[in-house]
Amino acid sequence: MRRLVTISYTPLDAGGGVPKFNRDLHLAFPDRECIHYSWQDFPWHPEVDARGETEWGRARTLNEYLVRSRKVTTDDVVIADGFWADGLDHLPLVVSHSHGIWSHLTHEDSLAGMQPDMPLHHFVQVEFRRRWISQGKHITAVSEFIAEQMRLQWGFVVDRVINNGVDTNIWHPIDRSLETKPELISIVHGVNDPSNENKGWAHIQLLHDQLPGALILSLDQASEQFSDRYKPSVLAHADIVVHPSGFEGNSMFVAEALACGVPVIGYDVGFLYTLRNGPLCSVMDRSKRSPEYTLETVQSMLSDRHRLERARGIARTIATQHLDISHFRQEWRSYVEEIENA
Repeated sequence: MRRLVTISYTPLDAGGGVPKFNRDLHLAFPDRECIHYSWQDFPWHPEVDARGETEWGRARTLNEYLVRSRKVTTDDVVIADGFWADGLDHLPLVVSHSHGIWSHLTHEDSLAGMQPDMPLHHFVQVEFRRRWISQGKHITAVSEFIAEQMRLQWGFVVDRVINNGVDTNIWHPIDRSLETKPELISIVHGVNDPSNENKGWAHIQLLHDQLPGALILSLDQASEQFSDRYKPSVLAHADIVVHPSGFEGNSMFVAEALACGVPVIGYDVGFLYTLRNGPLCSVMDRSKRSPEYTLETVQSMLSDRHRLERARGIARTIATQHLDISHFRQEWRSYVEEIENA
């Protein structure tokens, strides 16, 4: 049985979406030896060529070291984050997994003449994938949104789209019939960095200004404020989740909220892109994205209790059908078996 090797910038036990993805991926293969390598796992010394300390330079340095030291071999299945596969193109079973579109530039943004946040990083990411795909190497995407953006902007076609997964036994609804309804409407969001306009802090600030009768907190804030610090329970108590990001690969926060049966109001990015024409009724058109549009949609949802209750049931159903961790594991096992047998 081949080993499964994951490679990214961050260690396996770090916070964030990519380390969680790698941990989930390892758990999907209990019958294999699973190993993770990251730049931060090694005590690099000044004499090591880190190619100017750029992230892509570090990726090549790490992979050259892994190959020279035979920590990765032709017998391994390697799944790497984006260009953290660079330098491994001679190995037969390496997958470059696209967690997002670098520099938050969508096809529509590009047509409108907008420039990427980090032009050089953007260029390197695109050129790596162009070279990778031209060699017939394996590439996957974390959502239909990411796959479609790569196709529209550069003509890249991925092998397979595999959504992130959540444990719907941990993230699940509460029995609201047993609850005493608080006076305040509770709105939970995931914007922890007010400086990150892509995440939409201005949208959250407008909700604070215009909805004084609502308790508006990030999930981290809500978990700290209430004595029950168990995040799945805190999230499940929310009336709605607002996710005003203008760009998202496949938000775990959105998946967790849907699994908890909490209606999500967000733009058609990430997994919500798949639901843009579906029954959720709270997926907004990103071409209209503005704090005012977000506020209007939130107010509309909160004013219709029947719609809110209906959305709760739909949210949970969507999560169990598309985002359960069992689907994630099944899809990855199927895909790895497919490329091994090709």
